This record gives sequence, structure tokens and C-alpha cells, in this order.
Amino acid sequence: MIKSIIFDSGGVIVSQRLFFERLFKLFRPKNKKKFWHEINIEAIPLCKNLISEEKFWEKIAKLNNKNSNKIPKNLWREGYEELTNIDKNVLNIIESLKNKYKLAIVSNSIAFHAKINRKRGLFKYFDE
Repeated sequence: MIKSIIFDSGGVIVSQRLFFERLFKLFRPKNKKKFWHEINIEAIPLCKNLISEEKFWEKIAKLNNKNSNKIPKNLWREGYEELTNIDKNVLNIIESLKNKYKLAIVSNSIAFHAKINRKRGLFKYFDE
């Protein structure tokens, strides 16, 4: 019997398409899937506050043979609020499940993104 449902925020509840299009334009990766995988792996220490955002982008630039001086040091923060939004269709699903199941949200997001999503009222739909 299903008692609870866990949702991921980035790319599931929060649409990040425009944000990632910006990254793709900036880095121009030959393989977008590989680029996205690199970002996810290298973001682990960033999400745990073990490295700075600047160090993170330096590493991504190096992996993609880009000059890190041309990459904004706060790229994860810059434009996030304007270039992402809550997917209304997914939110409708969440609302329909709210009274039937315990709902939780998990993410490997940075604190700044969580702050924006809290401001958007995203977390009020979840028990955990």
C-alpha cells in the first residue's frame, strides 16, 4: 500500500528549461546529455556547501574547454528566479494527492534556489 510520495523539485516540479538553454548557449557543449551529467556530478559538493559556486563553474569550464573568466561567478543564482517556474500541471497532480498521501520533496538544489522556491510557496504543498 502506498503511504507517501516523494517529488524532486528541479526538472520535475520546477521547470528549468529556459535556465538550461542559457547554460547551453554559454557553454555550447557538443553533447548536452554529457554536459548535464557533468553538472549533476560536479554539483554534489556545491549543494553540500563544500565548494563555492565560483569553484564549481571553474571546474565545469575546464571540463568543457572554456575560459572560466568568461563564465559569471554567480551563474547558478543569476536569472534563476526569472528563468524557472513551477510547472502548473505537476502542481495540479500534487494538489490532487495532498489529502490522500503524505507528500515530500527532495532536491540536490543549492540553498539560494530553495529560498526562491520557498518564496514561490512551493513547500506549502509538502509534509516533509
